[in-house]
Amino acid sequence: MQNPNRTKNRVPTDRELTSLRAIASRKEELSNSINAQLSEAQATYDEIMVRHEMQMAVLESIQSELHAAKQHADVLQAHKAIVDNDRNDIRAVLHPIRRMPVETLRHIFEETVDISPRTKWWQATQQSHVCQYWRIVALNAPTLWTRIAVDFRKSTMAITEYWNWAMKRVKAVPVDVHFINFGGKLETHTAEWEQNESQLRKVAACSLLQIPAIRKLSIDVDSTCSTPEAFAMITEFPTGRLERLRLSGPDDESVSEIMSWDWSGFLHRFPPLTFLQLEFLDVLSFSQLKPFSALQDLYIGPSTEFDTLELLRLCPKLERLTIQAGRASYTSHQTHAPVTIPTLNFLDISEESIFSWDTPLHFSSLSTLKFAPESGNPPDDFFRFLTNHPSISDLDLYMYQLDLTRLATAAPQITKLTLSFDEGSLDGLLDWTMTSLQGPAFPQLEILDLGHIVLELGEFDRFIQRRCLPATHERSELPNGLLPLQKWIVNLPKGYVGSQFLAEATHMGKKGNHMTSLSWL
Repeated sequence: MQNPNRTKNRVPTDRELTSLRAIASRKEELSNSINAQLSEAQATYDEIMVRHEMQMAVLESIQSELHAAKQHADVLQAHKAIVDNDRNDIRAVLHPIRRMPVETLRHIFEETVDISPRTKWWQATQQSHVCQYWRIVALNAPTLWTRIAVDFRKSTMAITEYWNWAMKRVKAVPVDVHFINFGGKLETHTAEWEQNESQLRKVAACSLLQIPAIRKLSIDVDSTCSTPEAFAMITEFPTGRLERLRLSGPDDESVSEIMSWDWSGFLHRFPPLTFLQLEFLDVLSFSQLKPFSALQDLYIGPSTEFDTLELLRLCPKLERLTIQAGRASYTSHQTHAPVTIPTLNFLDISEESIFSWDTPLHFSSLSTLKFAPESGNPPDDFFRFLTNHPSISDLDLYMYQLDLTRLATAAPQITKLTLSFDEGSLDGLLDWTMTSLQGPAFPQLEILDLGHIVLELGEFDRFIQRRCLPATHERSELPNGLLPLQKWIVNLPKGYVGSQFLAEATHMGKKGNHMTSLSWL
């Protein structure tokens, strides 16, 4: 609706005039009231503005003082750092360690350097950079420079410079030498023959003849090169002492061995070894009958297959044999003369390894045997092997289905037993009358390690009564003629605080993250 008061050429009526005059009067009164309030508000604003300007002046003066004080403090702090550095330099020169005898200082260096191969050389280098006196001492401390690692994917110049630098520091103390990516070819457009020439120059630059004594030599073949091709590049072999040799082919399945390789001739070019580790080398073959007369410890790693009799005949003084995910073959349909190694005392076949237990082998001194069968359960030939080796006293065995009766029958002489299994019962250890055994299982057992097996609380206490408590204990149920366990390593059951005998243990110590070692003797 339009406002008629906005029409200027309209003549109002008498009643309209009376009403409009009253309304206009009230609006005038309201306008005068607002004017009064505006005057009061403006006066208040003017007063506050004056106080604000005064406070801003005070704040500006405070900020000026604050900035000046901060600038002065920063200057003093910087000057203090310079003074402290000068003071520390002077103190370092005056420190008694600067004037210590050479032998004392060398001993300190050798004891404080980290033994980790990754940091040892770096820390030794830092010590040699402190002062000229320390540099002479550090460079003449041979145990500081016992780790050399060469990556053959680096340039020839870098490898040569590093090798020459290392050779100046190597003394008569045996060192560890590690060749990484040995024989590796770079992904470039360079012709293959040029890359081969480059690799040969790198190998020639790292002459092992320059090192008088090597504790361990490790060679890891690069994934771009076959194992025979890489090892054929080695033309200079160490002539000094070499204690341990580790050879590893590429763990890349795409690399195929395209050359035959005579491991006998290659290995005999090294000095006599006491330790040999072979892994990722496909199939090992030995054409020569010359034995490894000094070899005491043999480790066969993953993806490496060998003929058991062929290799072990060459190791007459072997003391330890470890096969981790390797494969030991034996042609059982042929008749072979047995191999006897009287010095072998440790045999470890684990991590999905394959071993032919029917191989005609005899280890008269074998005391420790570790076996984790690939199929989950040991074959029949394994139990016959146990029976034929009564010298075994320490047995570490994983079985999917525990056959304790058969195990105790094959090796009753065990004094230390480590068991891991998924299914089965330990009743044979507790009540032999329920089995076909002629007496208690493992009557000479001293140490029992049950791995990660968890017993119920009732089984836990029953086991303590039957095999752990000495016969003099009033609640002992130890069979006649049986000695209690000297040590029982087990997972404590749920609610173990409710055990009747745990509080009486004479020894209770942690073993690893979850295991507990117990004894009541």
